[in-house]
Amino acid sequence: MENRATIKMSLKSLSKSFYSRKETFEAINDISFDVFDNEFLVLLGPGQCGKTVLLNIIAGLEKPTTGEVIINDEENKGINGNLGLVFQKTALFPWKTVIQNVEFGPQVRGISKEERRKKALYYIELVGLKGFENAYPHQLSGGMKQRVGIARAYCNDPDVLLMDEPFGALDARQNNLPEPAYKVD
Repeated sequence: MENRATIKMSLKSLSKSFYSRKETFEAINDISFDVFDNEFLVLLGPGQCGKTVLLNIIAGLEKPTTGEVIINDEENKGINGNLGLVFQKTALFPWKTVIQNVEFGPQVRGISKEERRKKALYYIELVGLKGFENAYPHQLSGGMKQRVGIARAYCNDPDVLLMDEPFGALDARQNNLPEPAYKVD
């Protein structure tokens, strides 16, 4: 039996231009590639080369000038519940607590309060924010806010997780690391 990898997402001839009265700025031009199931893909390039624009198009936050995004064999024409996005800059609801921010996606999808709370608590602990569940974003450091965004993206069980430089604002977690099982002298 032949083992064939499943294509999870295809980008086909994506281009995005921005127009002003005096000029046209081409942010991305004719981008095409496939992403396979369980593949980890990194977009690497200098600042201002269009990485964020490309991720915003994939996430459905911007429309391409030309081309299409296919996810799970369907054209993505807008915001898609099968995608998770961790923004470059924190994008939390300031009027919601940490736990309310993390469980927002499952709540919108109609997941029961008990199930979404259990998942949210799991991801909050996973990113090292146990004890801050009832804090508001203004009470958190920049790195803590970014970890809330990461927990929120994972809590929604996305098929595809997009991350736009998500670790730049994170602080080193030296203080939160467990004691080693043994010490080397």
